[in-house]
Amino acid sequence: MKLARVIAVALLAFVGLERPAAADSVRNGNELALNLTRLNDEKRADLVKTRMNMIHTFRFLKITDKSEPDPETGTIRLKTIEPSSDATVTFLISRGAKVSYGIVQSLSTNDAIAINGRLEKVSKGRPPVLELGQTVVQFKDKLAPKIGLELRTEVDPTAADSSKPK
Repeated sequence: MKLARVIAVALLAFVGLERPAAADSVRNGNELALNLTRLNDEKRADLVKTRMNMIHTFRFLKITDKSEPDPETGTIRLKTIEPSSDATVTFLISRGAKVSYGIVQSLSTNDAIAINGRLEKVSKGRPPVLELGQTVVQFKDKLAPKIGLELRTEVDPTAADSSKPK
């Protein structure tokens, strides 16, 4: 009986390692936007194809347009600019996403925001327009990264630094 359990656990572990993880990995949206403005058309098409429907994290998005809540659904549409590439990032926040909706209601144009969103559409123009599907607002952000003090080890000298050997 014990041997059967060991074999079953080993098989499950092996099958689990062979399958990709159920959770999506999160990609850096700021780098994606920058690459979409720099790459030639062929490489850009390949990048879009591989990154479509993946979740991306964007920081420092400056809000350029914020719609009033839709009278029927309560959805708010935001149009933002990614600072390193001047790419436009658009997304919707529904009333059902209570935390994100509350954050968005308190923001106005020229504020910055950090989000996670699933890439649904990319325009062919330069700079590109990126349309996101399911989007979660993380927090009100600053407009640009602060020079230095961005890494945890720069803020807290006692923090672990994975790039340095022990």
